[in-house]
Amino acid sequence: MNINVINSRSYEKWLRFFELYKSLVHDNARLNKIQKFYYLQSCLKDDALRIINSLEISEANYDVAIELLRERYENKKVLIRNHVKNIFELQSLTRESHVNLRKLIDNFLKDFRSLQTLGEPVQHWDTLLIHIVSIKLDKQTQREWETHSKNITTPKLDQFLKVLKEKCQLLESLDGKLANKFNERTNEKVSMHITSNNEKTAFMSCTFCKNNDHFTFKCEKLLKLPINERYNELKKNNICTNCLKSGHTPNKCNSKSCQICQKRHNTILHDKNFHLRQRQATNIKAHVSRSEISKIDHDTKQSRWSDDEQENDEKPPITMTSQSNIPKTRQIILPTAIINVYNKHGEFVKCRALLDSGSQSNFCTKFLFDKLQLTGKDIAAPVSGISQSICNITCKTETIIKSADCSYQNKLEFLVINNITGSLPQASFDTSNLRIPSDLKLADPSYNETTEIDVLLGCEIFYDLMKPDQLKLGKHGPILQNTKLGWIVAGPMLGKIKQKNETRCFLATDNLHKQIERFWEIENIEIANSKLSKEKMECELNFREEFERDETGQFTVKLPLRDNHISLGDSFDIAKNRLISLERKLAKNSNLRQEYNNFLKEYEDLGHMTLTSFDKCDNDIVNYLPHHAVIKQTSSTTKVRVVFDASAKTTSGLSLNDVLKVGTKIQSDLFDIVVRMRMHPIVITADAEKMYRMILIHKTQRDFQRILWRLGIIRVVMMK
Repeated sequence: MNINVINSRSYEKWLRFFELYKSLVHDNARLNKIQKFYYLQSCLKDDALRIINSLEISEANYDVAIELLRERYENKKVLIRNHVKNIFELQSLTRESHVNLRKLIDNFLKDFRSLQTLGEPVQHWDTLLIHIVSIKLDKQTQREWETHSKNITTPKLDQFLKVLKEKCQLLESLDGKLANKFNERTNEKVSMHITSNNEKTAFMSCTFCKNNDHFTFKCEKLLKLPINERYNELKKNNICTNCLKSGHTPNKCNSKSCQICQKRHNTILHDKNFHLRQRQATNIKAHVSRSEISKIDHDTKQSRWSDDEQENDEKPPITMTSQSNIPKTRQIILPTAIINVYNKHGEFVKCRALLDSGSQSNFCTKFLFDKLQLTGKDIAAPVSGISQSICNITCKTETIIKSADCSYQNKLEFLVINNITGSLPQASFDTSNLRIPSDLKLADPSYNETTEIDVLLGCEIFYDLMKPDQLKLGKHGPILQNTKLGWIVAGPMLGKIKQKNETRCFLATDNLHKQIERFWEIENIEIANSKLSKEKMECELNFREEFERDETGQFTVKLPLRDNHISLGDSFDIAKNRLISLERKLAKNSNLRQEYNNFLKEYEDLGHMTLTSFDKCDNDIVNYLPHHAVIKQTSSTTKVRVVFDASAKTTSGLSLNDVLKVGTKIQSDLFDIVVRMRMHPIVITADAEKMYRMILIHKTQRDFQRILWRLGIIRVVMMK
């Protein structure tokens, strides 16, 4: 089954959705009500799903869910208004097109038939509907309709639609004939081209051997040569290596490229073995690299075992790996600069900064932060990088930076991190062949020497530092860019690297005792003090300042209302309609009605809600909460509970939940509870009966929690 999902903005789609759902699922005798409930949930999302989220999946609650959805979406007034609106907002046609005209007719008929289904007298709207649709037509179609209806005093909608459908068929027929005519012309051109190709002397000529009996790409003399010699011979004869014609170079050739690799050469110059040889060369290099590493690792292992024989048994075991670095001939230089940073005492400290336009934040190392003795602010900010790797930042600081010549100054905020990156550049290199002008003042005079990075300057300041001057150091060399910090060097660097072959060893000297100790530290349960948001802090403050306790010790609190609570609309009609619908359902089940009445009667007898009148009001705003039954047959105490729907929207589109602040979660996570249970041999569970009802709402705000209920006549009840 494939049923479209319905959401909170699908009033106009509800009828089609429910008819399809009713046919496939609701009236399907092979499905029980629990299965139907699951199907229903899978077809809902957003507010439509939230309407039934409070219901436990059971056979009894399935009918409740259907009733709640029908109450929300079978709003005849809203549905009619939406369909009428759709007709008025049909897309206008600017030119003759059978596709757009057909779409206009289909969209109109969809809303027209929906209005018929909803019982609207659309059979009497012919003149109005013809006018609305006709003004959406293109000028040519409008003229044709006026010509057709000039002798009709009161045209009918069926006549109008018939004319439009005939126009669609005419346009479709004309489009088909034009397409066939175009194909015939194309075929004629192809046949003429083939015929002309039979006259070899007129078009055939080989630019390589100068014969007129074949094309260049079929020249046997050229094809006998190896591919690299073909290329050289064509270049020698000033023949384009892309189209095999003379008179221009490949970079100015407009012909298509190689049909195999799409590169700028002719297909006869494509080397099929190029990628194979390239992979073989890569494999040979990798094999040599692995062999060298294996040899070094083998020698290292031999020395380790011999050392172990001579060492005392009490010394901790050592784990060691080794890696051999092959010298590089090319690396990418990242832009760096020497800057001055203010410390706690207002003194300058020189440090090395990396300029990175791909970073949204500025960073400094923990080492520099401690060295400057700056004041930090605790934060919890995850920072993501390559491949979505996450680094959690817990501290940020603020300080002033200056250029080395003190000509530029800015106050920036930095996130504190243990390590920004490795030492840059990756390997030191010689700069004698770069020919950097001597009068340029470099931002980092030692840019070619491997040094640690203390600060990263991100996109916040990167483009503010840039100046328009720029120099290119050769075709394959780096770029010099002028900035407010001085000239920076960035880009590819070719040439011999100073760093020699080296073997790096990584040692782990922790003994077994320390490793086990670290394991238990990881497994240790610590309760973290989560930071409260501004709204949660306001809820805490509201409770501390507004709560009261009566002579029995019972708490009275005020609702944590948001500023938009004054925009809460009227809810009486919604609550009344929901009550009437609920009574129809309860009338069919006397047992459920009795338990429902008993539940609310107990509510009133315990003093958890009191009877009030329509006119009595302690507040300018009155809100009525709809309510419904939730059935839980497995419950050992109360099988029927009454749920008050604080998410029900008022006429302003806001619900009571929308105007209440969200406080701190007071329950522990299930995972924390399960883990904590492992720490004790005995676990005791208990249920605090009616716990939340023991906390009263301040009498000035009880009007926000009114409900309608009746045994005989409708009564207004206000919950405490």
